[in-house]
Amino acid sequence: MAVANSTTGSGSRRDSLTGSTDLYKRTSSSLTPIGHSFYNGLGFSSSPGPLKLERATPAERQLVFNEILQAAYQLMVDVFGNYVIQKFFEFGSLEQKLALAERIRGHVLSLALQMYGCRVIQKALEFIPPDQQNEMVRELDGHVLKCVKDQNGNHVVQKCIECVQPQSLQFIIDAFKGQVFALSTHPYGCRVIQRILEHCLPEQTLPILEELHQHTEQLVQDQYGNYVIQHVLEHGRPEDKSKIVAEIRGNVLVLSQHKFARPQIEMKYELVQIPNSH
Repeated sequence: MAVANSTTGSGSRRDSLTGSTDLYKRTSSSLTPIGHSFYNGLGFSSSPGPLKLERATPAERQLVFNEILQAAYQLMVDVFGNYVIQKFFEFGSLEQKLALAERIRGHVLSLALQMYGCRVIQKALEFIPPDQQNEMVRELDGHVLKCVKDQNGNHVVQKCIECVQPQSLQFIIDAFKGQVFALSTHPYGCRVIQRILEHCLPEQTLPILEELHQHTEQLVQDQYGNYVIQHVLEHGRPEDKSKIVAEIRGNVLVLSQHKFARPQIEMKYELVQIPNSH
């Protein structure tokens, strides 16, 4: 059944946000699912692209926000709706961001593991105040390894490390104890290890590095672990570079013939200068 376009003043304002007069389709029941689990109160039937909150006035943003708030969680896990929520975290008022963060409360883990929800969590972490960031990440405590090994959740953990004060992330470091080798050789875990080395405090990265040094030869030959070692050689402390080079030095011939280890052998000569013994 066809749905008539709105001709009300509010409809015109909504049209100005989308640049189109046929995207906002109204019925007597706002936020009714139409195809792809989307909502006619938002007006999207196929694409998230046209919503232009960055160009809207505060009043226009509030008009749209009033319609989406009650259905915020459903939108967060929707193939198109997640873009609307992301837009509000980026361009909404502080009050709107806090209201959406409140809707996330209690659902951080489920959203982090969901294909579209993980994008919302990442965007929220970029734009909400530190207190709300800390509250959000605390919901992942006890579930770190599950998230790190998940194709969606690992991106959320990486974003936590990039955006949240490291003092609030000690639970992530604690979860990695005794797991550094296994995670460094994991397709998602190796990325999180690299983010820790980039953003966390020295006292947090030290135990990670100590575990890495115990497995240098194995890691340089691993399809994922070699990226972690390469990261240390490029960005690590001189003493950590020296330890890696010392481990590699005695196995140059063998490792240089290994396709994953070869870049580290080359980098040894490009990036690390070890004084000759006298």
